[in-house]
Amino acid sequence: MDDKLKSIIAEEIMFAKEAAEFLGISVQRLNKLVHKGDIIPVKMNPSGTLFLKRDLEERRYSGNSIGKEIQAPRNVELLKNNKDSIQEAINYFAIQSYFNYAYKKTAPAYNELKEKVDFNKPLFYKMDLVAGYLGVTNEEFLSRYESVLRGFEKLLATDHIIGINDEYYPFELKRIEGPPPFLFLRGHRELLNKPIVSIIGSKEPIFEEQDLAYKITKFLAEKGYIIASGLAKGIDTVVLNTVVNNRMPSIGVLGTPLNKAYPKENEQLQKDMARDGLVISQYCPSSPGKRWQFPIRAITLSGISQFTVVVDKKYQEGNYKQIEYSLKQGRVIFMPYPYKIDSNNKWLEKYINKKGIILYRDYDDFIRQIKIVLS
Repeated sequence: MDDKLKSIIAEEIMFAKEAAEFLGISVQRLNKLVHKGDIIPVKMNPSGTLFLKRDLEERRYSGNSIGKEIQAPRNVELLKNNKDSIQEAINYFAIQSYFNYAYKKTAPAYNELKEKVDFNKPLFYKMDLVAGYLGVTNEEFLSRYESVLRGFEKLLATDHIIGINDEYYPFELKRIEGPPPFLFLRGHRELLNKPIVSIIGSKEPIFEEQDLAYKITKFLAEKGYIIASGLAKGIDTVVLNTVVNNRMPSIGVLGTPLNKAYPKENEQLQKDMARDGLVISQYCPSSPGKRWQFPIRAITLSGISQFTVVVDKKYQEGNYKQIEYSLKQGRVIFMPYPYKIDSNNKWLEKYINKKGIILYRDYDDFIRQIKIVLS
């Protein structure tokens, strides 16, 4: 082995102690991350554990992220097969990474740069301009760009990335103010242009609410609606297990990238939905899963839906941003009468009498109310 090759290997490969120092954590913490599958070594043997520096750079850049990584072989088939359609997406998310992956904050910079740069080409050809605009060096931008690109390589070859002008981009979502410019899809994308209804509820539902969610889900699915929900704990899981177990198509809207599952116990459910239905995310694979992304995905969930059904009688403030988003989007919302309005949920008063809110008492009353609306 010549000296040049040894030098390259020394720069790209790290032992456990070096890797821990690079990440700013203890070796014990590094071992826990390896055991959990959050960091994958390139080699493990009795003489030592080896790590690839660029994988550690991704971990250091993303920080403590939410969601279990769904392991898939690193591939570039997606990039080869859809080069023209996703080049703009890669460029966009490289820019978005400088704005904490918040698409509304990214929009002004993205629109301004599009007037100066052809986003259908890799940004390397205008790197001086783009890096200068963002206030970083060419080397820093190139490193960030490559990190985003490696994220795209984690997608499956059968995944789709669609922009707002794509034929599969949901018509209803396109109509809202500030729709996400790109969506990542895994499964049957044609479901996005069929009648969709979202069903949401408590993360800790009582049996009465679980039973109500099950009945409403079956009724609407049998009427031909595609059921959408957020893949969270509680009612989301009840709803999506109902459609998956009955082999009915459904849509799961993630608060994480496609290559992550949260909560981790819904990983198999997420895979089952991609088989028979569709899983979508507005977050690119290199995006760290952060808690603020979960309420934001409610904009997309309500935006793809013709109406929303709430299955909860306790109503805790903060759990239902989707009610607010749906009203802004001019959507109908079915809500059960609350048990009572007290100091904990007085915020409901401002919604109950709003145009677009339809209250129901129980399952039979819901059926009566929806038949009136649909007729």
